[in-house]
Amino acid sequence: MNKPIKIGDLMAKDYGDVMWLVKDLIPAQGITIISGDPGGYKTWILLCLIKAVASSEKLFGYFDCAHQNVLLIDEENHPCILKQRFELLGIKSGLDIHLLVREGFHADDEDYLKYVLNYIDNNKIGLVCVDSLVRIHSKEENVANQMSALFSAIGQFTKHGATTILTHHHRKQSANGSWDSSNLRGSSDILAAVDSHISVKKSKDFDSVELVQKKLRIAPEHPAINIKVDKTTDGKISFIYDGNVKTISEIKRENIDGRICDLFNEDKIEMDRDQINSFLKKEFGINAIGDALKRLFDSGQLKYYVKGKNKKIYYLSIYEDEIDDYDDPTLDENGNLKVRF
Repeated sequence: MNKPIKIGDLMAKDYGDVMWLVKDLIPAQGITIISGDPGGYKTWILLCLIKAVASSEKLFGYFDCAHQNVLLIDEENHPCILKQRFELLGIKSGLDIHLLVREGFHADDEDYLKYVLNYIDNNKIGLVCVDSLVRIHSKEENVANQMSALFSAIGQFTKHGATTILTHHHRKQSANGSWDSSNLRGSSDILAAVDSHISVKKSKDFDSVELVQKKLRIAPEHPAINIKVDKTTDGKISFIYDGNVKTISEIKRENIDGRICDLFNEDKIEMDRDQINSFLKKEFGINAIGDALKRLFDSGQLKYYVKGKNKKIYYLSIYEDEIDDYDDPTLDENGNLKVRF
């Protein structure tokens, strides 16, 4: 153990920029948990990550990775299953990927842990992946001090310079269907011990995976992302970045913005705020409509001119060249604005 240092020494030291194994997702030389339900693509995501790191590729074709030699400790899958998945993912045999498969490794076995640490040092391993956490210890998962002791042992990997990634299971989903860090099975000390936590959730039709970062100690969590599962005719499989997952508020904003534009575009009409409200008030709140009009105006999609005492008359900007009589808009027999084009 190093002796204590003074705060002045700490503040004077330049620790450099944040170091990433996977840019903006997985910090270097920390512990990350990838969790999900059984059969939820956790292992596939882990193998994609191993491939990207070992071959200096972008993860999911999008995220930059630091090149590292990899050690996979797999106590879940038979070697023939791993071989099949490697082939399907196009993982080449010449990569610096080292395997410890179904050898009974336990992180709380001091002799076995020492053996693996020596292997890390001798083979310049920069990434240790474990599938899965439950298989590499003999402790009680729900007992805090036992999980704390286990992660103290697992933390030895990072002290030897290796980023550590473990797969773990979710507990059974709550009655309200919530999906957050509380779904991580076992003691809360598991979540407290890690530097990053990513939840994996597959779609019902198995053609996409949603990744949600629930914890990232060194930076703001990355927005949730969609990963497309692409299966080719020759049997190969790939996982491809398909954009960030839209939040509920983003979806609502897009819905109301699109509805307003459609409303104006149907008959190329002009409307004031009262008329817009009358068309949409059954679908959206009055304040939400006002916010949408401001967004659309700020973005240049909508424009307006002022009639009478500060009454704004809105129209789609793409029809600006067709507007002709700004000061005397055409009214119908009831005194309402009507189609002018």
